[in-house]
Amino acid sequence: MMMMQDVWNQLGPAIATIMFAWTMYQNYFPHELRGHLRRYTDKLVSYIYPYIHITFHEYETDGWFERSKAYVAIERYLSKNSSIQAKRLKASVVKDGQSLVLSMDDHEEVTDDYEGAKVWWISSLKEANRPTLAWYAKEDDNREGDFC
Repeated sequence: MMMMQDVWNQLGPAIATIMFAWTMYQNYFPHELRGHLRRYTDKLVSYIYPYIHITFHEYETDGWFERSKAYVAIERYLSKNSSIQAKRLKASVVKDGQSLVLSMDDHEEVTDDYEGAKVWWISSLKEANRPTLAWYAKEDDNREGDFC
């Protein structure tokens, strides 16, 4: 049986080799071939990894600052589960001002059974890639709701 010290001694060079190979791939592998390699790699991984990843953006992508109806519907659906399971919540007031909706804060995860399927809902924050003119820095951020 291998001792823990032997495992650590072999782990360092293995990580260094992987990092070296990844750097060589990033720097010298042609961009035209990366798409083909990525497509075949995704097919191979799909045989092993049975989950589907779907992303719902908080704001519509047409350039207007209007919240996505799908994102709002999911946020309301998760209001009950997120208040029970999540450690950090954010509160928002509905337009009429009469009710309060609790939802997951950024980087929170909630599990749920949706129509017989186990679903992991994850809230994340992704900064905008494109340069934008904004009065406040936070307007550039776009939250996403993922589920697997």
